[in-house]
Order: sequence, then structure tokens, then C-alpha cells
Amino acid sequence: MTGLNHATTGIAIALVVKQPALAPFLAFASHFVLDSVPHFGHPKLQSITSVLKKYIAAEAISMTVVTLLAMYLFPTHAFLIGLCAFVAFAPDLIWFFTYFTPKSWIVRHLHYFIEFSKNIQWYEKPPGLIVEAVYFACIVTVIVYQYGVYH
Repeated sequence: MTGLNHATTGIAIALVVKQPALAPFLAFASHFVLDSVPHFGHPKLQSITSVLKKYIAAEAISMTVVTLLAMYLFPTHAFLIGLCAFVAFAPDLIWFFTYFTPKSWIVRHLHYFIEFSKNIQWYEKPPGLIVEAVYFACIVTVIVYQYGVYH
């Protein structure tokens, strides 16, 4: 899944789960559940290119904006929202190291995790963008509903 969908899922979990100690663990687990669903991928995003760098920047900006907006709309849950959004996305940070520092100790020591992450993402193709868009609409609906519940 895109980083935006991972972060938005973390936000929804922070708002829906009534046990704050459990929410970050569920947000982390959600990452792998979402990655096992068919989702967007493109060959130009598989190696270091200007397209990949622009994509990463767009993802970072969109995740930050959505997270800050949710923190603003739900100020009493701001910390948990930020934490869960980050934790839900965090496993994708490993790709930064595989792309930009492929010989680093992190990549060498986390090779089982990297292989696991690759294997569960069985369908990463451009048509997966449709699944991503539908999912995003659904998860935003959950968040909007929670806004009505809290306000």
C-alpha cells in the first residue's frame, strides 16, 4: 500500500481502538495486512530514479499533512494519532535503506524481514491504484464518522 494509506489506517486505529496501549501494536500489524492486499506499484519505483525521489517526497508530504490535520481535528488524541500513523508506516522505512544504503548493517541484519516484506506483496502493479483509492475512501469515511462521534 502507499504510505498515505498506511498512515491513514494508523490514524483510524488511533481513533477507533478504545485501548490506547493496544492501538500502536494494531497499527504496526495493519501494515502487513495492507501489504498483502493487491496495491499500487510501478516499475519506475523499483530503483533509484528521479521519479522515485519525487514519489517519496509526495508520499512524505501527503502523510504529514493528513496526520497533522487529524491531530488538529482530534486534539485530545493527537499524540496517539501521530504515534499510530508513524508506526503503521514505519516498516516501509526499511526500503529507504535497501535503496539508498544497500550494503548497510541494517540491510544485512534485517534480510529476513526484507524477504518477508517482499513476499507478502504479491501484487504491486499500476491497476492496484484502484484498490488503493477505494480503500482510502473507506478509511477516510471511518475517520469522518469518528469526528462526528467525538464532536
